[in-house]
Amino acid sequence: MKKFLSILGGIFAVIVVIVIIVAAIFIPRALKLDREATAYIQDAVPKIVEHWNAQELIDLASPKLMSAVKSRGEIDRFFVMFRQLGALKHLDTPKGGVTSGTFSGSGLVTLGNYSAQADFEHGSATIQIQLRRVGDSWKIDGFHINSDAFLPHQP
Repeated sequence: MKKFLSILGGIFAVIVVIVIIVAAIFIPRALKLDREATAYIQDAVPKIVEHWNAQELIDLASPKLMSAVKSRGEIDRFFVMFRQLGALKHLDTPKGGVTSGTFSGSGLVTLGNYSAQADFEHGSATIQIQLRRVGDSWKIDGFHINSDAFLPHQP
């Protein structure tokens, strides 16, 4: 029994060491990617919403986002609606995180899912952004704006 417990203790010690090594490798990388993604959003969102120009989003979009868009007119229609918010007054620090995983047909994919509160000239909004790591840079994979300003006004 003593030998069995010694072997079991040894296996447990090896597992603990492996977990520590994996954490030492992946945690700093995840934190670095999170900082990069947050900085990217804080730079990109004001560019996109400053004049509500759809071309700014297109320039920053991932190939996957662009393949999902049926036409340039589809993006332009959304931006006509977004313009109702007016000028950006304040953007909170985005909240969210980065995940990496393997998906069938795509290989290793690194995504960042974030949301940020923003105040505009004509109301507040929640901006939800999905980022995709393409090579060594981030690209926008999804861009959604939710605001009560888009609801019909009640008399």
